[in-house]
Amino acid sequence: MDSLDAQRKYLVTCSESLILSHGQGPGLDLVEKETDPQQVVMVNLSCLLLKNLDNVGSCRSLRVCILADNFISTIDALIACVHIVKLDLKGNQLDRCIPSVFQITQLPGVVFWDSLRRLQLLHLHDNNIGTRKNIEGLSGCPNLTALTLYDTPLSLKGNYRHCIINSIWSLKALDNFVVSDEEIIENWILPLHFKSLCHHFYLNLYPAAKMGPYQSEMRAIHKIISEVNRIQSVYSPTLIIQRWIRGHLTRKSSLTAHNHLSFLMYSVSWCFTEMLSVFILSDLSLLCRDRRGSASESICPPSPLWRQTVNRPRERHGSKSAQLNSTCRFGPPIISLHPAM
Repeated sequence: MDSLDAQRKYLVTCSESLILSHGQGPGLDLVEKETDPQQVVMVNLSCLLLKNLDNVGSCRSLRVCILADNFISTIDALIACVHIVKLDLKGNQLDRCIPSVFQITQLPGVVFWDSLRRLQLLHLHDNNIGTRKNIEGLSGCPNLTALTLYDTPLSLKGNYRHCIINSIWSLKALDNFVVSDEEIIENWILPLHFKSLCHHFYLNLYPAAKMGPYQSEMRAIHKIISEVNRIQSVYSPTLIIQRWIRGHLTRKSSLTAHNHLSFLMYSVSWCFTEMLSVFILSDLSLLCRDRRGSASESICPPSPLWRQTVNRPRERHGSKSAQLNSTCRFGPPIISLHPAM
């Protein structure tokens, strides 16, 4: 007990000054430190012998949180950091002779993870997480894309990947391997090209890189997410079939829209032509009547046949007028929108 008390004295509380000294703001200047915790967007508190996260909740704008290699046993204070995109909790355990009071053995429930709606990368490897019940709350994290749980007692159990993947529906990568369709659908045998844990699906989710500015860290996160999506789009039969079907439906809808547009243009031009012909016939009839009224009977006596024809334009254009009335009533001829097979 004395040994435990002696080791506890070396552990550090996460104070506000510690956060400000190891945090970064949204600017590019790494020398000038933030003075307001609410403006901190990235904090690197790894290897600082932390025993709690008491003041991390004041960082309301936090997006990248690095808490690796500490002695943290609970992370409930992070529930206020709703903008977190990456959370690193790797290696939060003491030596085996120390009780598990300083180890992350049980993660928060669904309510906690549901508040972190922007979280995409979560590192939990090298912790003392032993059962599925310890992480069942992760199913409430709506956008969790990549998760690391290797080097934990849970990762040594059989059917571990299948259970984790089907518990977290948004998960696309687990322990440096992108999720394959074979792991989602149980007992589905796929060709070697699409098999799970194949070298095609390998992706290092925890690269050993020196911590840079906030902008470079966000670019690294987006690069990992983009690579996960690229691998799935190439080596997932389900996504390939969905892509083919979407392309077929898009081309089909585009062709249908093109046919409807062509029919509409044809209808407009047809109506314009028919209306123009009606106006021409009407103007011609009025012109003939004016000429008949103004012309002298003695100079240009109209013939009875000419008068009869001018006064009765419907008879002169009987067949065309009948066709015009018929088509004006019922619209243009119906044209099939689908090409003949």
